[in-house]
Amino acid sequence: MIEAVFKNQFQGSPEWWVRAPGRVDLMGSHTDYNEGYVLTMPLNLDTWIAFSPRKDENIVLYSVNLDEKAEFSSSVPHSKEQKGWITYISGVAQVFRDEGYDFPGINGVIHSSVPLGGGLSSSASLECSAAEMFMKAGGFTVDRKQAALYCQRAENEYVGMPCGVLDQYTSIMGKAGTLILLDCRALSHILIRLPETIQVVICDTQAPHILVGSEYETRRNQCFQGVEILKKRFPVIQTLRDTEVKQLQTCKNSMNEEVFKRSLFIIGESQRVLEASAAISVGTEDEKSGKRLTELFNASFTGARDLYEITVPQMEMMHEAMTTAPGAIASRQAGGGFGGCMSSLVRAHQIEDFKAHVYRFYRESSGLEAKLYTVVPGEGAGTIEF
Repeated sequence: MIEAVFKNQFQGSPEWWVRAPGRVDLMGSHTDYNEGYVLTMPLNLDTWIAFSPRKDENIVLYSVNLDEKAEFSSSVPHSKEQKGWITYISGVAQVFRDEGYDFPGINGVIHSSVPLGGGLSSSASLECSAAEMFMKAGGFTVDRKQAALYCQRAENEYVGMPCGVLDQYTSIMGKAGTLILLDCRALSHILIRLPETIQVVICDTQAPHILVGSEYETRRNQCFQGVEILKKRFPVIQTLRDTEVKQLQTCKNSMNEEVFKRSLFIIGESQRVLEASAAISVGTEDEKSGKRLTELFNASFTGARDLYEITVPQMEMMHEAMTTAPGAIASRQAGGGFGGCMSSLVRAHQIEDFKAHVYRFYRESSGLEAKLYTVVPGEGAGTIEF
């Protein structure tokens, strides 16, 4: 299908193919920019780019999903006036140029199976596939971790989204069949194999998830405000990752209520990542481990609702639908919150019963038709060889 679209748009055939996955955080909301821990999963949902070099310096790309064509020149600095999906790609191109890398003009067709605007990092998937495209077209390689940082920089500086490195790191460093326990300070990770008895189901609330220019930056700044207050009493503290609850409590009177609540959530959330990773490693066949996962995921959702305040009514309805479904082990928010997708760990043999219940329950409570995806850990970004 992509080849036919390419021929229709550019009267030829693509020379190369690249791809990069979306991701879902199984535990660790908003901990990345606080240098904490995240348990994250690269998805078997991808953004693909089929492309060929051009003789000029233009990057001309067609999005199958949006039925739109956009372009920019590889020799012209990124324009802040540029808007829309092409900005993610031109931002990556600008970072590579800033670092001294060159690449030719490109004709390309893009297609993504990552739900757009659902909190599964469709933007990072696009950025990382673009990075692979520029490296292939330019005949150069970049260290994998550095490539993730370049893509994060593109989103921070050229898209205007002050995200941490979680999304890009997961998309580039993923390994099929495994979860990533990411240390966002050290930028290192441990791979954890997802037990065969557990399936992950993404439940899309169909409530729009838009973070640029939203409350995301406010939450980030509130965390940093909390750290500045904590550092006055505890100079060794650099981020909320370094903070214990009892230290936060001693500074409570120096903070406004919102800064205290945001900080309390992050401290607990980063610790929940470590506990959830250990529990998944043991597997849910162990009754104690399965029960602990349920408790941790519920605590994460409650904290996201009451402390970090990133839920919307549709998310609360979906959480109830997921937690009451047959086969549900543990359910929580995904991504930055404020709508979009949520995730559940489900007993593999009860997947269809789980999905039928969630779909019916959510439709009756919200009036919306949920989209449900059974996903597995996918491979990180790379070139596709046919």
